[in-house]
Amino acid sequence: MHVVDFLAFLKTPEARKDGKPGVLGNGTQRFILRVLRNVLNRAKEWKFIAKNPCDGVRWPKKPETKVEVYDESEMVVIIDALYRQPIVWRLMILGTFFGSFRRGEAVALEISDCDFGDGSIMIDENIPMKIDGEHLIKAPKNLSSRLKVKMPALYMKELETYVTKTWKKQMWGARTKWRAPEGRQFLFHKGDGLPYHPNTTTNWWRKFLKANGFRHVKLHGLLLEQGLTTKAAAERLGHSDERTLTTTYSHVTKTMEERAASEFDRFERRPSSI
Repeated sequence: MHVVDFLAFLKTPEARKDGKPGVLGNGTQRFILRVLRNVLNRAKEWKFIAKNPCDGVRWPKKPETKVEVYDESEMVVIIDALYRQPIVWRLMILGTFFGSFRRGEAVALEISDCDFGDGSIMIDENIPMKIDGEHLIKAPKNLSSRLKVKMPALYMKELETYVTKTWKKQMWGARTKWRAPEGRQFLFHKGDGLPYHPNTTTNWWRKFLKANGFRHVKLHGLLLEQGLTTKAAAERLGHSDERTLTTTYSHVTKTMEERAASEFDRFERRPSSI
């Protein structure tokens, strides 16, 4: 009964501690219940309690989420504008377009993740935040998020040039100011070898959109409306099943494999400099 009473409390305005009006959203309520259930599961494993009181409790309804995307005409002008930006930001943002990387996945990419032979990038780590000034580097949210993503030839060609010329020049130029952890070669860094904070990427994106008069769309899920299967989209976006994809990205259509990657090549631009 204590858990039921607690869930009832979460539905009241008093449960909010951020000073904002209204009640907690269903997604937040579900997150709190999930944390509570996990804590009590551990207590059960340690035999402090015989049964998890969260078992059988009715969960708040899962919120429906619709993710906005850009159409092809918008993508054309946005990519044109990106080619007027510094190469590190151009490649990071284009990587989220073409590979549907989450922001934490993009900042965690290393040179070793890039396979220029078959034109793919491996997603195997994520930087969600900093703790005590140190980047938290962890595996993706689930096994389906750990995957090799086929990228457009135009992107991989420019990325290879960036790695072999610009990136090495930055490292040599930094000299004693190079602070990358031993054995780490983060693809996108601040000039000293350390990766960006994911919030820095989000803030840059917002400023870029505002400066160019583009409507705001979140970085994750920037796909075109062009004929993909839900299974391919679920894999590309790192969801474990098609149902999640259908609920969240029901209007997003683009295939994951080589045919889709090659179709992005029609957006090819030639940068004025590297």
